Amino acid sequence: MHDITDETFDQLISRAMGEMPERYIEHLNNVVITYADEPTPEQAEAFAQWAGACRFVYNCGLEQRRDWYRHTKLSFAQQCREVTEARAAFDWLAAVPVHALQQALRDLDAAYQRFFAKLGGYPRPRQKDRNDTF
Repeated sequence: MHDITDETFDQLISRAMGEMPERYIEHLNNVVITYADEPTPEQAEAFAQWAGACRFVYNCGLEQRRDWYRHTKLSFAQQCREVTEARAAFDWLAAVPVHALQQALRDLDAAYQRFFAKLGGYPRPRQKDRNDTF
């Protein structure tokens, strides 16, 4: 038995890791702590509105890219500028954080990149209650 007072913390950890099987050492730094908390009714309503706005932006971006593909190529940056203009025009869209809306466009851009790299199918529209993420 080792006396803990004679060892520094780093020495104690390295000795303990030396006694562990290799498969456990790989997972020591990959600790994930999750918390589940129920939102209040007001928060749940706000989250539903945010998810709906993100779904709207994703589906509009998908439609734009599908319809305008033959005429001009739309980029993520161009569509982000259009979201900024739409936020100025519509209050319900301005109520949602711009980062969430831009992430919806990033997700769409990544879906197209996977499609063109032949790693996935053609992007599909998001549906209510199925793709409610933001």
